Amino acid sequence: MPYFPPEVPQWQLCQVYLRYQDLPHRNTTFEIDDSALSGFTCCDAYPNKFTESTLTLTSTDSLCIKVYYDSLTNHHFVVGLGQSFGKDWIHVVSDGSNIFPRPSWQGYAVHEYIEMLARAPEHAQHMNKARSGAERYGQVCIMQTLLPRTTSILQISSVM
Repeated sequence: MPYFPPEVPQWQLCQVYLRYQDLPHRNTTFEIDDSALSGFTCCDAYPNKFTESTLTLTSTDSLCIKVYYDSLTNHHFVVGLGQSFGKDWIHVVSDGSNIFPRPSWQGYAVHEYIEMLARAPEHAQHMNKARSGAERYGQVCIMQTLLPRTTSILQISSVM
């Protein structure tokens, strides 16, 4: 008896078009005036992309952090300036410890940079919520952060 293999379906190639819209690539420029931070000095920035008090972020260079330290109270905090998915954001990290970062400020800055980069989309989303709930004066958004174990309040004004 002859053997006839089962009928194999014929494969057909076709093109599938997927719709994709690239986010607009825009640069974000931050102007930093940290002269009002009494007692705190900027001890490091990573990567150091500041031109005087101006920082421009692009889609390829989307994050920069500044580390501030108060030698009298032995406290520090980090300000991250970033851009994710076309949105600019600012995030402050202050863990409340008064331990000098080891082995160096630069090593600490690199560590905080990597941590912030990993959470950039979350920070961008948080910034959108903060802007919608913050006090507004025209096109200025004002956010405040209490620095732990101090009586200092860090105020960030964002002009849109």
